[in-house]
Amino acid sequence: MIEKYVWLSNLKISNQTKFKLLKKFKGIDNLYNSSLDDLVEANLNDNLIFKILNKETKIKAKKDINYMNKHNIDIVYYNDKYYPEKLKNINDKPVCFYIKGNKNILDKESVGIVGSRNAFKSSLDFTKEISKRISSKRNKYNKWFSKRN
Repeated sequence: MIEKYVWLSNLKISNQTKFKLLKKFKGIDNLYNSSLDDLVEANLNDNLIFKILNKETKIKAKKDINYMNKHNIDIVYYNDKYYPEKLKNINDKPVCFYIKGNKNILDKESVGIVGSRNAFKSSLDFTKEISKRISSKRNKYNKWFSKRN
């Protein structure tokens, strides 16, 4: 199942289109295993059909899973019990996202950082700095509150 969602996340189509496809094909299994005939019968445009049938995307998904396993990265998909409630209520919600760490905290008060796979170095540097600042402030407040309780 995970491989299929990694494949879907790699498709260069909008999240809204991904959800429409999942609905039209009644789930990830049918979409992932769809044939050219299935896709044509579903009245999909040629560009979308090409993206879905592109074997390179499935090969990349397998490589991504090896990387994920090696680096303890997990995937949370829209019907997973860990998918955050707040995320379910946004218009352009992701079908799935990647996480490293404790999935049990996803519905707790938090800050999420979402970015591009092809981010500029300056954007990555900025994100690292913001993350450090948020983390240090959070740790400072946690220490302060724990001393008082």
